[in-house]
Amino acid sequence: MIISFAMDFIVTFYLLTFGTKSQLMKNIIYMMFFVFFVVVLLYFRKIHNKSEQISKLNETLESKNNELRKIKHDYGAQISYLYGLCLMDRHLDLKKALKDIINVNEAIATAVEVSPNENSLLSIALKPAIEEGIHVIVEEKGDLSLVAISEMELYRIVSNIVNNAITAMNGQGIIIAKSYECLEKFIIKIENNGPKIEENILKDIFKQGYTSKNNKDGNHGYGLSIVQELVKKYSGKIEVKSTDIATEFKIILPIKRTT
Repeated sequence: MIISFAMDFIVTFYLLTFGTKSQLMKNIIYMMFFVFFVVVLLYFRKIHNKSEQISKLNETLESKNNELRKIKHDYGAQISYLYGLCLMDRHLDLKKALKDIINVNEAIATAVEVSPNENSLLSIALKPAIEEGIHVIVEEKGDLSLVAISEMELYRIVSNIVNNAITAMNGQGIIIAKSYECLEKFIIKIENNGPKIEENILKDIFKQGYTSKNNKDGNHGYGLSIVQELVKKYSGKIEVKSTDIATEFKIILPIKRTT
């Protein structure tokens, strides 16, 4: 569809340029063509970035599947061993062996993490999501030393957003976290493919005490208000948008000026 539209645009562009003698009109047509070309490039770049993320996630999932296949292969030997202990009435050994097997299998995470540095701040803040079975992709291209905020407070910001996403996603889906620099700003994006936040709720999610969960004990509804407070403390801002496809939190912090 895009290729067909592009061809129609190019043909129209040629006919309009060929058919007009006004230099102003030609300049306008040239400008329109340039804008269209840039938009198409940006669109395909976005698709390319998404395909790279999916490819990396698929590679990691395949590695995880191989690990699970080995575990499945070991089940036969483990069951045979347990059955042998049962036949010999070695019930204490049977109990201990069964407990060891359960502990080993429970320690194996089913979710995967795609990250160049699993010890980075974003990766550490996203560990709880992996433990809940949510896949994680981390892309860190920003330098934390460029912002005035401390690592601890930045961790609080990210972890509060992640914890809200974990609650909404109910143990399934993907969270993508990115950091980068743009126009003298340090930006962190945290995107998840969980349920959409309705428009009438978006305006209230940063209010202190607001929560969609049962809050009889008054312990919920403070995470996102803390996030907004910390971001404002460092002259930053936070934006959120939510669709049926994804919910994205965007944290924008000023970069320290060098003297």
